Amino acid sequence: MTITKTFTRMEVAEFNGKDGKPCWMIYRSGVYDFTKYLNKHPGGKKVMLEYAGKDCTKDFESMGHTKEAVIDMVPYKIGELQEVKLDFI
Repeated sequence: MTITKTFTRMEVAEFNGKDGKPCWMIYRSGVYDFTKYLNKHPGGKKVMLEYAGKDCTKDFESMGHTKEAVIDMVPYKIGELQEVKLDFI
């Protein structure tokens, strides 16, 4: 059985690529560490850092990325997003 690491949106937000911090992003329900990919991105490091610590799903898909781009993300996946459910009742 494989145990998958889970992260909250707040945890991912801490890794915003600023001040030497790693660059993490959410794509669909996955959490990715793109720190080592920043300088390899065809669109440049700056565009990647705009989404650091955030969910890039909507914009990634609207930019017309290929299936190969999604496959290229696999080695950078570090876990899954844990949706926090708050019960106030």
